[in-house]
Amino acid sequence: MKNLNIYLNFIFILLSFISWSQTLEIQPVKLIKYGPDSCYARGISIFKNKIYTANSNGMVYSINLKNKKVNEEFHRKVSTNFVELRDIHVINQNYFIAMQSNDKSGIYSKMRDSIISWIPDSTFFDAMDFSATGRGILIGDPKNDYLQVYLTKDFGENWTKIKKKEFRTFPGEAAFAASGTVAQILNDSTYFIATGGMKSRLLKTNDFGETWESFDVPFKNSESSGTFSMHFWSELEGICVGGNYTKPNDTIGTCFITLDGGKSWFTPKKPLSGYKSCVLQVGQQFFACGTNGIDVSSDFGKTWTKFSSLNSCAMTANKNKLYVTLMKGEIAVFDLNILQNIK
Repeated sequence: MKNLNIYLNFIFILLSFISWSQTLEIQPVKLIKYGPDSCYARGISIFKNKIYTANSNGMVYSINLKNKKVNEEFHRKVSTNFVELRDIHVINQNYFIAMQSNDKSGIYSKMRDSIISWIPDSTFFDAMDFSATGRGILIGDPKNDYLQVYLTKDFGENWTKIKKKEFRTFPGEAAFAASGTVAQILNDSTYFIATGGMKSRLLKTNDFGETWESFDVPFKNSESSGTFSMHFWSELEGICVGGNYTKPNDTIGTCFITLDGGKSWFTPKKPLSGYKSCVLQVGQQFFACGTNGIDVSSDFGKTWTKFSSLNSCAMTANKNKLYVTLMKGEIAVFDLNILQNIK
């Protein structure tokens, strides 16, 4: 009987440890309040000591990390309605580009202090990205069964619309504007686009957009499923995260990894904790956030650990800090030195 009690106590301790490890909750070192409770940011970018957020109320806020001052950099209205901003990239302290999406979509240039009016139609923009040399890609939802894709060589001063056979969409296929991270420029010649919905694909070019390849990504096909964010760390190695945003706690089919440029995919040994809207690489660690919390991986996405239950949208990082946008006009700040110890 004594041995049985020892055994049962051991099992109880083991189960308690497992339960604790599955409910790990690391608190942010601070919360930054930058906007009203009614807004949230799908886009976040950082330059030196300033964070910029692109928000659901049509406002771009800047937060000075030194003096904590918050400025309203830009706002956009159509009649009396705000336009929801979807993505933002800070090129330097004098120039950022914000993307907005509805029937008056456009790109805003701080350098010009105006809406760039080269978009003549009501394209719903989903994501954009830029290289350090000024190459850029912008993608929008399908029109006439084709993804809308634009390229720039000069930090957005001039854009060229391109149309390729690979951009022809399947019924119900589109791109998700969850965090502006379904378009990526890896280097000046290699670009990626990820889609979702009734068909999830990876589109890839290695020659500045002249020719493209198309690969299926094995997310479940549904209107609310697919890739919501991706990141490639080489021309062959990359990760797509997402799932079904209407079922945020489902862990199956939320992450796929490729080591051959999209030709084949495999799932993590330990999955994400549910649907995710953004994935970010910081050194050797990966972070993925979504409505049910934030996960971390120290092995390039092969295993994930949930460390926060905060409802989150998008992320950036700088100087040993992880910045995560939350609901109600807030940013959670996590210490990367603490998060490095999570396995």
